[in-house]
Amino acid sequence: MLEAVAEKIPGTEKVMLTCFRSNEKAMAFYEKMGYGKDEFSPPPRILRNGAIVESEYVWKPKLLYRDAPFRRAEEE
Repeated sequence: MLEAVAEKIPGTEKVMLTCFRSNEKAMAFYEKMGYGKDEFSPPPRILRNGAIVESEYVWKPKLLYRDAPFRRAEEE
């Protein structure tokens, strides 16, 4: 529904949502619906002890047109 509304707004190129990484069912659903991973999603952090910590969430865009400049999850 959001996509249908967005397509009617001139100049709208994509819709975007935020999803918690821990919500595996939602992540899988959104990927199945064509949402990718935005290049500006928070990157992993490296702690002082060298441990790498992933962000708790990811930004997931879906372009309304086929010439998409973002990476889909399966392209990573």
